[in-house]
Amino acid sequence: MGREPVQRLLRNNPDLAVYQLHDPNQDRLKVPRVIYFRLKRTRLGATYRQFLRENLEPGATLFVLDCQYQWLSTQVSDRHIFQFGGTGHLTPEEYFQDSPQIHEFLQRNGSSHQTWNPPAPDGWFSESEWGFDPALGEDIEAFAEESGFKVQRITFDHPQDLSPMVANLYRWWYQQRNLPSDRLFVESFVYLQPWWALRLGFVPFWTVFNDQTSATKLDRYLSGVKPYQEIYANLFSNGLKSLGLAPIEQWRSILDRAEQRGEFLGVNQQTYPGDLASFSSHYTALKQFEGKRYEIPAPLTLDQFNTFLAQHAETHEAVQLLT
Repeated sequence: MGREPVQRLLRNNPDLAVYQLHDPNQDRLKVPRVIYFRLKRTRLGATYRQFLRENLEPGATLFVLDCQYQWLSTQVSDRHIFQFGGTGHLTPEEYFQDSPQIHEFLQRNGSSHQTWNPPAPDGWFSESEWGFDPALGEDIEAFAEESGFKVQRITFDHPQDLSPMVANLYRWWYQQRNLPSDRLFVESFVYLQPWWALRLGFVPFWTVFNDQTSATKLDRYLSGVKPYQEIYANLFSNGLKSLGLAPIEQWRSILDRAEQRGEFLGVNQQTYPGDLASFSSHYTALKQFEGKRYEIPAPLTLDQFNTFLAQHAETHEAVQLLT
């Protein structure tokens, strides 16, 4: 179904690659009606190059978020990749296996099938949502060299691997500004509110999805840092009990690790993961949060960032920073 629109899209956009995502588990409610196209740049392109030259100072640094997360996928054509399954608790290999858990899941959702029947994968490719296309990295390096810019490559494997470093950076930054640094705000998938995190003085920690792997990685982070006095969390709802879903009790146990106060923000615990109102209620809950508002700070400087990295090398063991 995706071949014709993808080819038309690629003909008109030579700098793009299309990663078509079909997840019959976590996106089960939508994939019968919706085709997901994840677009990745393979080159900066003329407009992006012009924007960088006009807005950056001479010798500026280009940061590249090089997430090396990969997935078993099928090469449909040049610059068109088909990915069966999506990031969550199931591994890429499990999506292609005939297993009792998939059989039970299909039965529970009223399917007459006992297993999925995806096209055979050709190999490992950049994951559609989070993986970085290496072709773009090569183009960035060439552009930086001809334009006199530096490149700082931030390399990590799983998309959530960067979250502990970001949380610790915010915690350190708040301490530098003499603000409280003991309130953690767990954000889920697309439920991101960076402006409100700064206004409320929350330390942000992003989780990839509502799955058990995301929850376990968050729990592991909390085990390795100074305890937070308060922990708040929003929680993405995808409408069904997908395989690998972290139940509400698991998320509740994480909030209970707060020394004083642990609460969901904009989450209906009775209807999760069918809490579709959370798409808006996670935002309104922040607006209505009772607490002090802080001024939006000036941007963190590169010198401040480098100081943090030098002082807290142990906090980003899963992340490589390559110049």
